[in-house]
Amino acid sequence: MSTSSLITDLDDVIALLAETAGQDGVTLVGVCGFAGAGKTTLCNRIAAALPDVAFRLDCDRFSAFSHPERTRRIDAARASGDPARAEEEENPRNWYDWAAIAMALQSLRTVRAFESDRAWNSENGLLNGRYALALPPAGPVVVLCDGIFLLHEPVPGWFDLTLLVQANAHLIDERRRRRAGDKADRAKERRDRFERPYFRTYASRADHVVGLRPEGSSAADN
Repeated sequence: MSTSSLITDLDDVIALLAETAGQDGVTLVGVCGFAGAGKTTLCNRIAAALPDVAFRLDCDRFSAFSHPERTRRIDAARASGDPARAEEEENPRNWYDWAAIAMALQSLRTVRAFESDRAWNSENGLLNGRYALALPPAGPVVVLCDGIFLLHEPVPGWFDLTLLVQANAHLIDERRRRRAGDKADRAKERRDRFERPYFRTYASRADHVVGLRPEGSSAADN
């Protein structure tokens, strides 16, 4: 998928981040990949290995639309009979509030904190959640920005480093089925229509590809 260098050991990821972070300042790292590839798991493992240094930022909390508004926009686009408009509204890449993500990253880099009262609320699908992250006031810090689509312009320029997380396709499918439940077919359609073309186009822009085996698995499982 990518010509970027491949990392298969967590210790090597840790060493890379420690080298990138240096002695002080905030290092922003984009962690991207297919839904179900293991991005959040990787971020959590890094945070556990680097307590008080590594922190995860969840891109899914930055939504451009509430769920009701998103549904209305998609329905209206489909009813318009304009395939291009429908494609744009149905593409999950366009559901994110990219300007808000950029502002949060800039705030974390400059004042080591950010907060929002307009975050995605998973309980009701509205934009009335509070999301905040406060970093240590001094010393080296790594912010792991966890999101699917982080390789198109101008997004990669926001980061000091980008990691593309890969996993066995069967493992990804199983994870997505567990998460999506009765909406598994819709999740598969989004993967095939939007995620696959995205990574075919942009995967080579990642600085490194991370392909760790799941904890407790063997090489045969991967």
